Amino acid sequence: QTCALPISEIGKAELSTGAIISSPYIGNMISSQQGVSWNIDQTKDLTDTDKENVECLAWNLYFEARGGTTNEQISVAYVPINRTHAPHWSNNICENVFQYNYVNGRKAYQFIWAGFNISPRWPVEHETWKKVQFIAYQVYRGEVADPSNGALYFNHHSVGGGRGSIRIGSHLFFK
Repeated sequence: QTCALPISEIGKAELSTGAIISSPYIGNMISSQQGVSWNIDQTKDLTDTDKENVECLAWNLYFEARGGTTNEQISVAYVPINRTHAPHWSNNICENVFQYNYVNGRKAYQFIWAGFNISPRWPVEHETWKKVQFIAYQVYRGEVADPSNGALYFNHHSVGGGRGSIRIGSHLFFK
């Protein structure tokens, strides 16, 4: 069974772990003591919903591809966006980032980091965080093309991919 929780459910059920980011999807993963903040001035022109979508993309980039090439990061950012246009997926980017299935009675998140109990004291790479925020913003605004050709999934190349996979950096992207 695939589940995409609404904001109210995620805020209550999923994120009572002490983990934090400012969106209701992500909870409170950012510790103000660490100085982790939103660093994109351009987001002033975005609605609150747009900002939340960009933030979900940025956190997904940070945890899935922060060490990857720029094209790899752009491709990773496009996957939850591409899913909004595909059947069987939510039309909400954040719901796609935090979607999960039940496998053998346990939650298996689409993006593995989304199910982690992340400590408020996790070490953040500040320059990398700034970079992934900017990439997330550019991708969300459609300012850069999708190198993944509309991929709905990606895996590390060592895991393998689906039919028609293309390799970008250390990941395989496929539909």
